[in-house]
Amino acid sequence: MNPRFLLPTGSYEVEATQIDPDHGVVCLRVKSCSTQSQCPCCEQLSQRIHSHYQRKLKDLPCSSHAVQIVLNVRRFFCDNSACEQRIFTERLPELVAPHARRTQRVVTLMQQIGLLVGGSASVDVLAYMGITISRWTVLRDVRKVALPASPTPRVLGVDDWALRRGHRYGTVLVDLEAGQVIDLLPDREADTLAQWLQTHPGIEIISRDRAGAYADGAKRGASQAIQVADRWHLLKNLGEALTTLLGQHRRLLKQLDAEPVKTMPSVQQPTNPSSTSPAFERRLVRFERVRQLRDDGLTINAIAALIQLDRKTVRKYLNTETLAPQRPVRRQSQTTKLAPYRDYLLERGLDGQRTVRQLWRELRDQGYTGGLTTVATFLAAVRRSAPEATQPSKVEPAGQMAAPMVKLTPRRATWLLLARADQLTPDQHQQAQRLTQLHPDIAHGAMQAQAFARLLRERTVEAFDAWLERSCQSSVRELRTFARGIQRDYAAVKAAISLPWSNGMVEGFVNRIKFVKRQMFGRARFDLLRIRLLSRPAPSLHQIRT
Repeated sequence: MNPRFLLPTGSYEVEATQIDPDHGVVCLRVKSCSTQSQCPCCEQLSQRIHSHYQRKLKDLPCSSHAVQIVLNVRRFFCDNSACEQRIFTERLPELVAPHARRTQRVVTLMQQIGLLVGGSASVDVLAYMGITISRWTVLRDVRKVALPASPTPRVLGVDDWALRRGHRYGTVLVDLEAGQVIDLLPDREADTLAQWLQTHPGIEIISRDRAGAYADGAKRGASQAIQVADRWHLLKNLGEALTTLLGQHRRLLKQLDAEPVKTMPSVQQPTNPSSTSPAFERRLVRFERVRQLRDDGLTINAIAALIQLDRKTVRKYLNTETLAPQRPVRRQSQTTKLAPYRDYLLERGLDGQRTVRQLWRELRDQGYTGGLTTVATFLAAVRRSAPEATQPSKVEPAGQMAAPMVKLTPRRATWLLLARADQLTPDQHQQAQRLTQLHPDIAHGAMQAQAFARLLRERTVEAFDAWLERSCQSSVRELRTFARGIQRDYAAVKAAISLPWSNGMVEGFVNRIKFVKRQMFGRARFDLLRIRLLSRPAPSLHQIRT
């Protein structure tokens, strides 16, 4: 093979080739075939040679052999009398940069691998390819990458990301039509976003979250643009308002939590009202006194100081109609959810005709809320046990056991009320209906929240104004506060219902930023992180030729 083909272009001549098999090195002595060179200062061509010198360059390895280029470089006289540079060295930009000790091909490869995997990981990748380098050199070359010029987008997505959670945050700007990151800003202030928008005129639509800084920055920087509030954040704010409302009725949720999720016959334990403990009698006396002092007009702080109780205990007594004796709470074991379906699994899961996933789906149809791993662990233990263990249990038949109990927190109750109908099982539908019967405020808040979620998902713009008017006049404080926040951002929320744009793609790029940060092992400074996010991968040699 002609060694000239190892060089990037045909404007070079290989004077000699030496191969050292012991060290695995191929040495090429190369000189340029050009008869003239251009002065870097005045750009005038010159043919008068002053002297020669040699440069040793590292090139890409070839067939597991390191390639070293000994380049014969010439110095020229500059014939321009007005030029300050009297003698200059010829430039060979397609082969090597001035003062560099590696060819351009090696530097480009280092930059691309550094952009993809970071500094520390790129050292291992390059070492596997036969290129020994330090991570600091890789990062230094990555910082020299020229970022491509991105055109001003028509539809812009804006969101924040954490450079250091709780301390420093930045802003990511995404072209929602092209699906590309346009720029990263070092903070999430309104002035920074407004300044960027002023230098990039022509944006028509801006999708953002509910942050006031982004709304103000978008208004000042691109007043003509239509602002679109993110639908996911709207549902999130709605869920937070509903969770706050349900948090005020925890006692009612606990009463509903005491009922089984699935209606099944259970053994009723007889209760004896007269068998109360002295501790409960003392609590009952404090309970009645707290309510009496409240009727007399005392505040919660005054009652707590007078009876020497915690304010949360006083508030709990005031939010409770009757005081029930406390019963010891026994922790449910991990297999409690599976216990009612044990006989069913023993009957249908040991014949080998159904997989564990099929059995799990059958249990889900019957109301089982546990995971696939629990079913698989139970069947594996039964198959390893003695044959008598596979017999159906006669002590605890499934028809007489209460279904497993799921703790009903305000957050879970919010999910039951706002979830789509196809996401809920029949038992969860029934539980959601019982939730709305606990208190008139819960029923009203759930009805209005479900109406807003429905119009947001179905994009029924014509129902938005009527819902907003009803909610602003609602008797539920949490719903009224949420509606007034919507009213302050009326145009953006209405655009979110009528337009298809949202910040879902931007959230995906935020996850990518998190991945790149963790990949860089703590060296994710803003300038390096911005280069890695905004750079475009260079085409490979195969892509160029094809």
